[in-house]
Amino acid sequence: DDAISLRNRKIKQPLADARKTAKALKSKLAAVSKAVGAELPLIEAAWADAAGAITPRIDAAQKVLDDAKEAARLKEQARQDAHRTAIASIRQYLPYSQRADMTAARIAKGIETLEQASTGPEFEEFQQEATQAKAETLAAMQALHAQAVSREAEAARIEAQRLENERQAAELAKARKELEAQAAAVRAQAAELDRQRREAERAKAEEDQRK
Repeated sequence: DDAISLRNRKIKQPLADARKTAKALKSKLAAVSKAVGAELPLIEAAWADAAGAITPRIDAAQKVLDDAKEAARLKEQARQDAHRTAIASIRQYLPYSQRADMTAARIAKGIETLEQASTGPEFEEFQQEATQAKAETLAAMQALHAQAVSREAEAARIEAQRLENERQAAELAKARKELEAQAAAVRAQAAELDRQRREAERAKAEEDQRK
């Protein structure tokens, strides 16, 4: 700022005064306007040389300031982005728990892990947002856990009923096979008795015929 002020006082303002004076002289002193007009470029060139000595230093200093401001802006942006990423990671627990392959036990493990996650002062001005994200995510996960427990209990009941039905069906099939085997044995025994009876009758008829 001091350098810019110095340039204004020592270069720009005197140059503006010179132009103003030259213009006034050219209008009032028509006779010497040509000489004044010829002198003005020399004056401007002299002041341009003077400005050339200080302007690069001002520009260089301004670049240092601009670079520092940009570095600070990027650093601040990175800090905020890191907090937002951490908050997004907290909220990511919920869609992960909503996956079709998630069991009640795995959801409970996720709840335990999230409960241990800190949302303290390290979040700086984002602490309230992080705390709220954690509370909302835990509430939703606990509801999912209750649903999963109920769903798995019903599935276990259905599976137990299926196994019991299969057991009873197997016992009925076994009993039916045993009855069929017994019936087959009875039929075979009856057939054998019938054969023996017919054989005895035939033998008796032959014996009667011989007699």
